[in-house]
Amino acid sequence: MGLLFLLTACGETAVPSTPTQLPAATHQPAATAVSPTITLPPTNTAVPLSLAIATATLPPTPAPPTNTPPPIPTRTPRPPTAVPPTSTPTIGIEEFTATAVDVPGGGKEVTFTWQSYGATEAVIAVGTSLRFAPWQNVDPSGTTVMRLDGTIYRNPIATLTVKNEAGETAATDVTIEWPCPYSYFFTPEPAACPLGPPTITDAAQQEFENGRMLWLAVIEGDTAVYKQILVLSNDGSWQLYDDTWREDEPRDDPSLTPPEGLSQPIRGFGKVWRTHEEVRNKLGWATGSEQGFTSMWQWRTQESIPSIAYAQLADGKIIELAGDGSGGWSYWENGE
Repeated sequence: MGLLFLLTACGETAVPSTPTQLPAATHQPAATAVSPTITLPPTNTAVPLSLAIATATLPPTPAPPTNTPPPIPTRTPRPPTAVPPTSTPTIGIEEFTATAVDVPGGGKEVTFTWQSYGATEAVIAVGTSLRFAPWQNVDPSGTTVMRLDGTIYRNPIATLTVKNEAGETAATDVTIEWPCPYSYFFTPEPAACPLGPPTITDAAQQEFENGRMLWLAVIEGDTAVYKQILVLSNDGSWQLYDDTWREDEPRDDPSLTPPEGLSQPIRGFGKVWRTHEEVRNKLGWATGSEQGFTSMWQWRTQESIPSIAYAQLADGKIIELAGDGSGGWSYWENGE
């Protein structure tokens, strides 16, 4: 395009009457020039026009400014990825339901309905207990009714397991709507149902260097037990003692001198503390006075030993006690 323009311009330029010396081709600086300006020689000069054009040195093409954004690449859509077809399982369960109705005298009748494929045998087990869960062999698909006398666990889980000749299995669960006959006095409630309603009882508590003592007026279960003292050590162990102190007995032992800021327990707490060396060694001296309050106690249903019970402390916290007369204890917080 530039060459055609120059040739056209040369054809229309007037030829000077007198010969002039051939000027050298002039160029604008590369930093500012957009296109070269070439001075052509007169027609009567000895230098051919084609040679003048050919020997003109063109300036280098300036680099684009550094702040010029790069061109946006065109994104070519990818073809959809072929998804290989999933293989159909050789065994599975399509349906499993349970409907429970109360039975006069206690218990429930539960109707199970299920549908499976690829199976040759099946079994239904119901989690009303863990050690001796009721179960029944059934067809791979069908309906059956099971009579359940009771449940240890709230809303027990029933499990259907199917199997084929190759030994492959499939299983699924269903929940049976079956609340506990009693409720706990605290939340969150344990999974196992309470053995009975909670006991509301007068109580007293005293803090020690390494634990606390808890006096309960009555603990009810199969039989009621009165005036019990729980020694709760900070090491997580507990021991139960009878409160045998009487009003005509000494309240404390004047020969014992506690360190400054500490005290000797009195009355029933004091008698247990003075009589049992292991209690003194575990708890140390009392750090405060007895505090009276109303506590609660409740047993949990257990399939085996040890027994599990829950008690409320003076600050409202719930503790779980595992054992019969002694064992381990922990705070029941957030169901842990």
